[in-house]
Amino acid sequence: MSRLERASRFGRRTPLHLAWTLAAIVGGCGSTISDGTGGPPAGTGGSEMGGGAGSAAGTSGGGSAVDRGGAGGAAGTGASGGSAGSAGSVAGGGAAGRDAGGTSAGGAGGAGRGGSGGVDAAAGGGGAAGTGGATGRGGAPVADAGRESGSAAFDGGSEMQRVSGWLNNTLAMGALPGYAYTNIRNNFNTPALFNKLVTAIVNSCAAFAPTPLGIVDCEAILVSAIVAESSYNPNTVVYDTYSNNTDPTVGLLQIRFSSTVHDYNFYGRLDVMANIGCTWPTNLPTSMAASAWTTPGTSGITFMEDPACSVGLAAWYYFYNATCNGGASGNPVYIAQCCSGSGMAGNMIIGLLSHLRGPDGANPPGAPDPYVVGIECCAGGNPTITTCTGCTGRFAAMIGGLPDPDPFTISLSPEPAKYCR
Repeated sequence: MSRLERASRFGRRTPLHLAWTLAAIVGGCGSTISDGTGGPPAGTGGSEMGGGAGSAAGTSGGGSAVDRGGAGGAAGTGASGGSAGSAGSVAGGGAAGRDAGGTSAGGAGGAGRGGSGGVDAAAGGGGAAGTGGATGRGGAPVADAGRESGSAAFDGGSEMQRVSGWLNNTLAMGALPGYAYTNIRNNFNTPALFNKLVTAIVNSCAAFAPTPLGIVDCEAILVSAIVAESSYNPNTVVYDTYSNNTDPTVGLLQIRFSSTVHDYNFYGRLDVMANIGCTWPTNLPTSMAASAWTTPGTSGITFMEDPACSVGLAAWYYFYNATCNGGASGNPVYIAQCCSGSGMAGNMIIGLLSHLRGPDGANPPGAPDPYVVGIECCAGGNPTITTCTGCTGRFAAMIGGLPDPDPFTISLSPEPAKYCR
């Protein structure tokens, strides 16, 4: 086995498929974990059950009142959506946080009824098509993060609106568990932070979505996978079985220094990562040897905690494996082989399991894996632990129902130009 392959194998992570308690589900106590793989022990955020404390008044993760309803505020300013509308209720406004009614100051979405349809005055996509002005296009402009976003079919403003609505629980309401919405409000509680999260997801898909999958499906996968990996706690750091106490999984999508960062550093396009919003470090090891990549240090941890870097790097890792790592069991395709033209068509299940277990642990996917089923179908996560009827939550809910063919099982052919220098 080459040193490169050994470094890549360290990407595998131990799933923490531990039971939830009823108290955790109702109160969002942040103490236990379900289908995610990067969640820390009790009380530090967790994955798939890392909601902050809250009362049973919220949806199933506690927190403030349910993320919808609530009266609209006084006439809002609707800063980027036109002149102020008349006062009125807000279709998706909640009682507190970003979902509140009231004014929509700043680069928010359209001046919906009462100008209140913004997303914390940030990424746009809020209220109805307002009486006080045309619907805003939302938030900061999306950088051209790669080949896909340069096509006529890619509309950055619309993508920002959609992802903002998902995260704000104003589109596909209830697709995610309640504690996820609570953590989004708590951890991305300023316009700049929320906008960075939305932009990271949109730009990562603009750059890396496999062509047959498409931008919208990609965005829904990432929005759901972040719940599974960190419950939207960007500072999640986990020293698991494979970390050797020096190389943890980190951030929103639990990337690892010795695998994801290592591989992108030598094979990915740094200009694309910059366009996603991730500033690439200048002090990374120059050697490809695994021994040089065992300890990220404080600066490396901080880098991987950056939402743009965590989401961008994990998206790349998911999708290069989904499109290249489709070989038979015992014949994994690593990034070096993918970039040299030896990739083998795979699917989204292989991409997700490669991130979970390492590229050599995903072929073939075999029976439905709880990690994958949770991301695709079950709002609460792991279907072996929480109630899941059919495929109605998370990814399926965000895209309006699971289509035929299933996007997770369609063949995804190698696209090395998208993932390699």
